[in-house]
Amino acid sequence: MGDDRTDLASLPPPRTTPWLTEAVPAHEPLTPAGFLDAVAVGTGTPAEARRAVRAVLPTVAATAEQPLLRRILTQLPPGYAPLFGCEDPCRQ
Repeated sequence: MGDDRTDLASLPPPRTTPWLTEAVPAHEPLTPAGFLDAVAVGTGTPAEARRAVRAVLPTVAATAEQPLLRRILTQLPPGYAPLFGCEDPCRQ
């Protein structure tokens, strides 16, 4: 997912690129709930994490080319598509 992560990181404002590309990947894939928990560590509360994820990921999905978004979603554990505001590509 390395190149895809870099491609995805090029979409939002440049100040977010280091946050996306330099972050140490989790040892094991995070479930969507685990991802929200990890974001909450940085934002302060679960409600702030949900709000941040709901603001950022659908915007990224709307900006990304569909092949990139599909590659990203198929590499993530099931259940991430709703966080991006779209359907699960494995179910299409």
